[in-house]
Amino acid sequence: MKVKFLYNQENEDLFAVFPTEIVKSIFGKFKSCYSRIGQHSLCSDEYINESREVEPEYYFPLLNELKQIGYDNLEVI
Repeated sequence: MKVKFLYNQENEDLFAVFPTEIVKSIFGKFKSCYSRIGQHSLCSDEYINESREVEPEYYFPLLNELKQIGYDNLEVI
């Protein structure tokens, strides 16, 4: 499963986005995300685009958390 780690400066939000996991709702299409506060959520393309990529040393704890909850086949892109 592909994952990308991003940081949204405005919300001080480090999160993982799964770009191939599309969720459709009555509000539109969203991507599946996982926040550093241990919560799955949905992210809009707008939110993703206003966030920046982070270096491995910054997202490493979040990557480990994902692996601990069962995401053992992650491909960081």
